[in-house]
Amino acid sequence: FNGLTKSAYDVEITKENDFTKKLDLFMKFIHPEDKEQFFINTRREKISETFSENKTHVVDFRIIESENSYLYYQMRFVPLWDENKAVIAAIVCMRNIDAEIRHELGIRQELENAKIAAELNIPQSDIIDLDIKGKSKITTSKQTLTKVSIF
Repeated sequence: FNGLTKSAYDVEITKENDFTKKLDLFMKFIHPEDKEQFFINTRREKISETFSENKTHVVDFRIIESENSYLYYQMRFVPLWDENKAVIAAIVCMRNIDAEIRHELGIRQELENAKIAAELNIPQSDIIDLDIKGKSKITTSKQTLTKVSIF
């Protein structure tokens, strides 16, 4: 393999059975809430469906870094075509998108806080905590509100 480093060569998977074994091992590191969707989105049928639309297949997921910590990653399956426009292989790239996702989540949180602050007619800086998932509790610097009608 001209131009490939030893580590790139080691990562290359030459047989489908090897890929399945490595994917099973990799699944142990996927965040429990992402495992089912990751499994569905990395199935051959799902990837082939995306390739048939002439698109790159993208899968976002979280990897467990430690007991209470995880990182966001993105896996991209890029098709390789032959001269007859048939997919003959795929390049799989994985990249850490943690900083991007956390930045986006921070912006969403700020927008949600601004919306709620406007609805409650309080300064946004008074909002300390907002339970977005449960949408049941807003903690401000002065009080805790529960089940506000704006939800």
